[in-house]
Amino acid sequence: MRSFERILISAAMDSEILDLMEELDQPERLEVAGYTLVLGMIEDKTVAVLKTEIGMVNGTASVAFAADYFKPDLIINLGTAGAHNPQLHVGDVVVASSTASINNYFGDDPEIFTDPLLSSRAASHFNRILSSRYECEELGIPCPMTEYGSGKSMLGCIGSGDIWNKDKEAIDAIREEFGTDAEDMETYAAAHVASRLQIPFLGFRIMSNSEVLGEAYKPETGSYCQSLCLSLLENIDTIL
Repeated sequence: MRSFERILISAAMDSEILDLMEELDQPERLEVAGYTLVLGMIEDKTVAVLKTEIGMVNGTASVAFAADYFKPDLIINLGTAGAHNPQLHVGDVVVASSTASINNYFGDDPEIFTDPLLSSRAASHFNRILSSRYECEELGIPCPMTEYGSGKSMLGCIGSGDIWNKDKEAIDAIREEFGTDAEDMETYAAAHVASRLQIPFLGFRIMSNSEVLGEAYKPETGSYCQSLCLSLLENIDTIL
């Protein structure tokens, strides 16, 4: 049985992270490289809750700085996302079995890089898909979790980029290219840092909107996702 005593939890926006910050016992509020990090206890775990701010650069930098400071033995990234998979409705959850950078979608333009060496290097980096399936299985996360209270849950690919796609054709094209089930702005960044530092990683996102189904954005889904994270923390040792 694997035990996680120091857990770093990250999300980008107040609506995705403030509930967790308020749940901390003995909270200590810090600024790490300008990012807000609150340390405290949940159950018997030492937990650091990080507000990453929005986007891939912030997601990478903030998690890297926080991980260097806090030395976690598990990184959890969570928050809201837009659905790509037409089977997903607002309130449903995707647990990341993989995550892809969709900033790098070039469509059908074969001339985007003319130099063969540059093109090869770009393809190697841009098409990299990080996998967290191992961590999901090792953590004992019910996959798929099916019903969890506010919707259903599934394993899937979360695509991340500095974009908010509202064009259904663009969403369908990215889904075709990367196999994405959902879209956010930070999961890939956090997973990349965790991979580099060889820290176990778990990412999951609740669907806050679906352009595919025409379901409008619901900000309250951020609180639902935090409640799910609290349930995970309460039971993490018993489900390992």
